[in-house]
Parts: sequence; C-alpha cells; structure tokens
Amino acid sequence: MPRIIDLSPKVPQGFMGPPSTNIGVQLEVRTKRNGPAYWQSAQVSMSLHTGCHVESALHCFENGEAIDQVSLERVIGSAVMLDLTPVAIGTSTYFPQSPGLTQNAAHWLVEKQPKCIGCDFFEEPAARQPGWTADQFVVHRAILGAGILLVEGLVNLRDLPPRCQFFAPFYHYAGIDSAPARAFALVEE
Repeated sequence: MPRIIDLSPKVPQGFMGPPSTNIGVQLEVRTKRNGPAYWQSAQVSMSLHTGCHVESALHCFENGEAIDQVSLERVIGSAVMLDLTPVAIGTSTYFPQSPGLTQNAAHWLVEKQPKCIGCDFFEEPAARQPGWTADQFVVHRAILGAGILLVEGLVNLRDLPPRCQFFAPFYHYAGIDSAPARAFALVEE
C-alpha cells in the first residue's frame, strides 16, 4: 500500500507570504458553546501566494489562463524529483537565501514539457530585491508562458524518492491567478 507524504506546510496565524505580498495570515476564530455542544467557524485573510499554492498564467500575463480554467489533471500525475539542495536553508532566511532558477534553467525545464513544476524554494531571483518590476519575473514568465503551472511552497521533498505520484488539488476560485493547494505524494513502499 502506498504511503502518503504531505507536501504542504501548516499555515498558522501570522505565517508570512512571500515578501512581494508582505501579508501575514490573519485567522479569526468564532466559537459558540451551549452546555456540552460546541461550534467553531473561522475566517482567514491572507495572500493566495502563502504556503503551498498553484499559479496559473494570469499571474504574469494580463490575458493568461485563470486558475478556474485549470483542470485538476494538470496537477496530478507521475513526478520526477530534481534535488537542488546545495545548502540547508532555515525558514527565517528562506526567501532571500534559497536556491533560485536562472532563465536558462527555466527554459530547460519547459523543454521537458511537464504539466506542472513544483518547488520548495523561491525560484525567482528578481523578487528578492526591493524595487523589482513584473518584467523581471523571467522564470515565472518562461514557465507560465509555456502553459506549465507552478506549484510553490512545497515542503518535505527530501522524503520523496526520485519518482512518485504527485497531487496538488487547489481551490476553484474564479477569475484570479492562483489558489491555495494541499499537495501530497503517494510513495510505494
């Protein structure tokens, strides 16, 4: 029986999205009690680029495909792991010091024609610097412009073998560029 490996981080109160959004998660929890009865409902405010999420072409192209136009088949299937971990990175230095992709590396990945590309690092070097502009997102533009989805914010990739089954189901938000996902892998024992 295959083992499930969760590839999405927990997203607690205050969890920060990427520096380009500079928005932390705000959870508002409401509860009611009546004797032994209990009820809870919560509201969340956050960037849709927080934690694990799937990005469509609308993220970088004005007339690009919105996330509700993306079929789930494009984030489900056989996966190949590329280990790009030259050094261990702590969470407090994740965005400014994580590995990145060059424009040439992005084009190399696109040539392989995957349905999606998932990362546990911040792949866009330009956004690490203040004052970046949208045209500097060369990695995003190369990948998303080729119709390939980006799955960002993955964790636990070190627990995966070179090949596995990958799943990144996401919210079906209408008319926007991205949606939170709960990614996981099935690994044969």
